[in-house]
Amino acid sequence: MDHHCPWVGACVGGHNYKYFILLLIYAPMFTAFCAITAFMHMSEITDYGLSREHTFLMATIAISLSLGISGLLWFHIFLLVTNTTTIEMGLRLSLCNGWVIPESWYHSGSYLKNVEEVFGPNKLDWLIPTRNYTPKASFSRHRTSRNTSHQV
Repeated sequence: MDHHCPWVGACVGGHNYKYFILLLIYAPMFTAFCAITAFMHMSEITDYGLSREHTFLMATIAISLSLGISGLLWFHIFLLVTNTTTIEMGLRLSLCNGWVIPESWYHSGSYLKNVEEVFGPNKLDWLIPTRNYTPKASFSRHRTSRNTSHQV
């Protein structure tokens, strides 16, 4: 587990980090598209019953969301290429001297290999929200004959 994200309503970790990054990629694109569309068609929107002030406010909120989510995206891209979780980053920042941040313990030596650990080896599937790889670590519990027997 990396951390619990209240915006997604789930824990973000090894098995769903790709989907979280894709959400951070697509959300600013969509909100920017909404803002640009609202600004481009502001004169036509009044024909549908919305005032220009409401349209301007909607576009301003969309731009603000797009910028905020973009900042979060760039932070998580940094975490992705350095193979660091947000909890590890917090620990590393609390232990660093000045501006020198020690390298992650799990850094594979290559930024591309770090990205491949999350998105899979097939680069054509990186921007598609499908599971196209088998994660290195499995966090599921395996049942054995010892823990399936019931004692009375």
